[in-house]
Amino acid sequence: MRLLRVFSSLIITASVCGVAMADYAATVLEDNPIAYYRFEEAAGAATLADSSPNGIGGSDIIDVDFGAPGIVGSAGEFLGSSSILVDLDFDPAEGDFTIETWVYPTGVEEIDDPDNPGELIEVVADQQVFIAQQDGGGLGRSDMLISANRQFGSFIGGNTTDAVDPLENDFVEPEQWYHFVMTYDADNEELYFYLDGLPSDMNPQFPGANGVEAAFGNWIIGSHKNRAGQFYTGLLDEIAFYNTRLSDERILAHYDAATVDVGVAGDFDGDGLLTADDMDRLSQAVADGLTDAEFDLDGDGEVAQGDRDLWVKTLKKTWYGDANLDGEFNSSDLVTVFSAGQYEDASDKNSSWATGDWNGDGDFNSSDLVTAFQDGGYEAGLRPAVAAVPEPTTGLLAVSAGLMLLLRRPSR
Repeated sequence: MRLLRVFSSLIITASVCGVAMADYAATVLEDNPIAYYRFEEAAGAATLADSSPNGIGGSDIIDVDFGAPGIVGSAGEFLGSSSILVDLDFDPAEGDFTIETWVYPTGVEEIDDPDNPGELIEVVADQQVFIAQQDGGGLGRSDMLISANRQFGSFIGGNTTDAVDPLENDFVEPEQWYHFVMTYDADNEELYFYLDGLPSDMNPQFPGANGVEAAFGNWIIGSHKNRAGQFYTGLLDEIAFYNTRLSDERILAHYDAATVDVGVAGDFDGDGLLTADDMDRLSQAVADGLTDAEFDLDGDGEVAQGDRDLWVKTLKKTWYGDANLDGEFNSSDLVTVFSAGQYEDASDKNSSWATGDWNGDGDFNSSDLVTAFQDGGYEAGLRPAVAAVPEPTTGLLAVSAGLMLLLRRPSR
């Protein structure tokens, strides 16, 4: 049977290893979701935030553990008894729509092995609903689920529609992240499914037995609409609703934004390394007032000193003053920069990180020495993950003063 394309559950964030992914949230928001649940809540949170501009949150949360590792940032863990009610006013029968999810099922059960009669195998549990709608005067359905065939699908329209052909695909694998998306073309009454960025070979399909039915109730994440059964067990992340039908290209772009390595964070020259040239480019971007996302390392919407701090301290894990970027700030760095002969010279904006411009203004002068010594790394060795930062001392400043005098003394 053809294996489903799956994405590894091992997600390493840029803050840990320096690998950068495209900005997933920005990619989603480009397509104007009517509700967007990122599951970035702290443990014990009583509400679920909507990251779309509409502010349609969830306030009735049962047995959901926040803070688990997600496909992007954090996820919500659903325990087989969990559900969240969100006050989303969205009737799927009104027109085109898209529902987008990231799903990491962990619920399993044992069944007879069809290839080895008499033996049991552990497989993903069936009949797990993770997106449903209450009736609200209409007829809500289990819109996204793991079906009796242990495949992703939908019960919209009053009958199960599998996203893929169960005869040609293995079961959904537990403990794997899946990007599962369903779209609806209202003009042609057709459902389209997408798994890990790719359209299903079964597309398009008629929705169930009855077509998409009107419903006006609230939406439920993690269980059947009655919140009393068909519970989902596993992680959910980055759930978004749209009142438009996303194109094949946009769905793939969303998948890629969460999974495709776009390089090393802070590597602006594309050589795969964090070098002085990268810091010089970042300093120039700050000086020029750029707002490009690639330079906004801390994600605050600005390209500023905070991004330089993050490059030095978090990505490169070093100190201001480490001219040769060997991870330490010591006398060899001071010898290097003073030997370059640019300290308070007559040339404007001619210095770089490697020649003493540590505050990013393009020149090497006393301000750079203050920046370096205030960071507290002189002769402190490698920067620890967490450390108390000592105050600079007059002795440290005396070291640089002595070097300046020595290197400025004319030879005889």
